[in-house]
Amino acid sequence: MNDCLKSILKYFGVFLLGLIIGAFLIETLEVYLRPSYRDLVLRSHLKTEQEFLAMRATRNNKLLDATLHRWAVVNAEADDGFQVFQPHSIDLDGAPYS
Repeated sequence: MNDCLKSILKYFGVFLLGLIIGAFLIETLEVYLRPSYRDLVLRSHLKTEQEFLAMRATRNNKLLDATLHRWAVVNAEADDGFQVFQPHSIDLDGAPYS
């Protein structure tokens, strides 16, 4: 084998090794950050959106819709509210995407 081919194979091997290690580290980091993302980002976005929809429904005199949106806000704030925010849903955090 000539030196040029050996050099190319060496750089290609280092690239593949870096790619595999990087993918493993990113996936590990994502598994540890998913609960925080679910609690901080998803819950706050859900509450904000539901409060906005409740205010809009109240302005349009749709009281039943406003009540349902406010109920969603209360459920999102409660620890025993929506199932995805409950502690037993922690099993979802380690599950791979399907």
